[in-house]
Amino acid sequence: GGAPVFALMGEPALLTDPEVLRTLARSVLALTVWTAVGVGFGSLVTNQVECSPLHVAPLFDETFDGLQDVGVAPMIWSPLAGGRLFQGGDANVENLRNVIKQIADQLQRPFASVVFAWIMQLPCRPLPLTGTGRIEAVGVAVEGTQFSLSRSDWFAILRAARGHEVA
Repeated sequence: GGAPVFALMGEPALLTDPEVLRTLARSVLALTVWTAVGVGFGSLVTNQVECSPLHVAPLFDETFDGLQDVGVAPMIWSPLAGGRLFQGGDANVENLRNVIKQIADQLQRPFASVVFAWIMQLPCRPLPLTGTGRIEAVGVAVEGTQFSLSRSDWFAILRAARGHEVA
């Protein structure tokens, strides 16, 4: 289970596979542009919010609380922090990367799948966006919908993201 992962792609060849088309169509339904154009799928409302283990402000600044209060599932942009989770950064980023890697290794899941699963376990039902056109990367994102992190693993990532215990 889990929230869908959106793929924003410009790859026309992907649309030739009916199953891929059905999956993408279901995912794209929540895009605000479809609502604005009036495709006829009801009044879908959403908001795009930056969130990743390197940008956790929406968890604490009432962004997600406010959206949840009105029943809006936020679309999450930059869930992998523009790739910064994978390389570079200061000691805090390195520690965060190591915590995520340990969890990924323990679960035998890809690093990015763990990040997507972490985001999708938020109670506001976020819908992560991925801007990749690489089908392998989309597959890794989708894999994040197929498992849940334990509470201790989820909070271990949050602690590492914040650089201190969660109060």
